[in-house]
Amino acid sequence: LGIARGLDYYTGMVFEIYCEGLGAQNQVCGGGSYRLVQLFGGEDTPSTGYAIGFDRIMEICEIKPEASRRIVVVSFEDTRKEAIVIARKLREHVPVYIDVMGRKFKDQISYANTIGASHVVIVGKNELDRGKVALKDMKTGEQVLVTVEEAAGLICRKNKWKLNSKRIK
Repeated sequence: LGIARGLDYYTGMVFEIYCEGLGAQNQVCGGGSYRLVQLFGGEDTPSTGYAIGFDRIMEICEIKPEASRRIVVVSFEDTRKEAIVIARKLREHVPVYIDVMGRKFKDQISYANTIGASHVVIVGKNELDRGKVALKDMKTGEQVLVTVEEAAGLICRKNKWKLNSKRIK
């Protein structure tokens, strides 16, 4: 017996696992038995091995967080530093996405819509001057002016998550 799977070293059974929907490159795993040790001066030792195509596995595993677990902190050019601090505080309680590409405000909101964010925390100069942020519910469009602590509480209550009140300062 012998078959080539890229290299002609298999001497026994060979297997491949395929997944529909990946086109011509639909193999996700393959392997077989071989006897290579003696080629390098060792004893005749039967061996078996396999390999998994991680990239192809990731293509078939559409693992996405629930939309309700996506919160996006958006900011303006002059409030980006403050937005990072606010995102860090919110991450004590909720999963937070924040723009790191320097996108314009409108594009950040568009991104939040694209990923299905449940809420957007808007960090604007006027809001910061009052010690607050704007919390927008992306489903209803409702927007309220709240402190960071209140934003975390509202998001947690709305999504029925546990709020760790000792961690927010």
